[in-house]
Amino acid sequence: MPSKEPEVHQEVSNPGISYEPTQADLRVVMAFLMALGLASVMVMVVLWGMFGYFRKLSAQRGALTDPRLYTSAPKVPPPQLQPDPVAEFNVYRLTDQEILNSYGWVNQQAGITRIPIDRAMDLLVDRGLPWKAPGTGPAPTAPNSNPAGGPLPGTARAEEDVDKAK
Repeated sequence: MPSKEPEVHQEVSNPGISYEPTQADLRVVMAFLMALGLASVMVMVVLWGMFGYFRKLSAQRGALTDPRLYTSAPKVPPPQLQPDPVAEFNVYRLTDQEILNSYGWVNQQAGITRIPIDRAMDLLVDRGLPWKAPGTGPAPTAPNSNPAGGPLPGTARAEEDVDKAK
């Protein structure tokens, strides 16, 4: 007869893997319930104190008058409605388009003009943005009182454009 060797059961464990217990920890559940109960009692005590304070304040003020005893309704200004908002917006848009697409003076005494936006974009593409390298050129002085006649490149052309518009 063959001999039977006892079977050896080895417990296999993997330290990187754990399991979730099937039962909740009773201490954690009870601590949560006690904290919830304590918080509820604290809220009730605060509300009881607030309502007591409001009751005392109301007793000091006395009873409020009944609104039906007023002789006239309170004066509330009526809302200022636009009779035709679409037409008003169209007028606004047309005046803005007229300003953007025409020549004119912004401040004639200071020499500030406006040119159509399309022309301004063309001039910007042709001439580029004015700049100077840091540390070059004259030291800054008092601000230019007439920017249209200033030392920036292309100001002579801008003055010619204004003269043509006249």
